[in-house]
Amino acid sequence: MAKKTNTKITTPTYSYSRDIVPKSLAVTRSDVQVWKSALAMAQNADSPKMFPYYNLVSDILNDAHLTSQIQNRKLKTMASEFSIKDPSGKVNEEVTAMVRKSKWISPES
Repeated sequence: MAKKTNTKITTPTYSYSRDIVPKSLAVTRSDVQVWKSALAMAQNADSPKMFPYYNLVSDILNDAHLTSQIQNRKLKTMASEFSIKDPSGKVNEEVTAMVRKSKWISPES
């Protein structure tokens, strides 16, 4: 007669966390068609899909050249001379001076 052995039958424990692999988003050059498609999906009134649009905006903000160009335009606009006129077309010096000194226009104030 055969000897009994102490064999323990165990069910394997399965961890799903080891199967979940984080994926990186592909960095690709966005062309006009990708931009139009992402914008159309975001503006869809019935079922807007914002993820492609958010990815596009994120890519734009990470582009060093484009970011510097946007900053250059902002600085040039803020540094330009302006005046505020009343409905008759006369320059309102008081309001113009107040706006020029505001923190929105003049960063040193």
